[in-house]
Amino acid sequence: LTQNLFFFMLAGYKHDRWYWEAINLVRKMLVTLIVVGISNPEVQTYVGMWTISFFLAIQLRYQPLETSLHNKLEQLSLAVIALSLNLSLLYFWPAVIPDPDPDTGESAVGAGFWVVTLTLIIAHIIVLIVF
Repeated sequence: LTQNLFFFMLAGYKHDRWYWEAINLVRKMLVTLIVVGISNPEVQTYVGMWTISFFLAIQLRYQPLETSLHNKLEQLSLAVIALSLNLSLLYFWPAVIPDPDPDTGESAVGAGFWVVTLTLIIAHIIVLIVF
């Protein structure tokens, strides 16, 4: 009866990993709390990256989905999020985005900014093409 009632939450998971949707909900809740609760963008990025990396590790360890394709897709999705957060830390380096000119207040966007941005875009496009 319970499995029929909560089929929408259990579908696609291995029988012994019936609880995995609750783990996904905890991951989403933690990411939301990080975004809302931490005001420093650099600290927010680090904590978000560590959180996603932790959930990627347990996804790799337990392989909760019934099909290997779905497991690989979930792993790739979490890996791209972790990579995006990791590469976004480069935006905090002064060499990538220099401080504004004191006279004009304008900031010249360095080549590093474009390299980081294009790398993130290409990584996401590859994921879309592969899956």
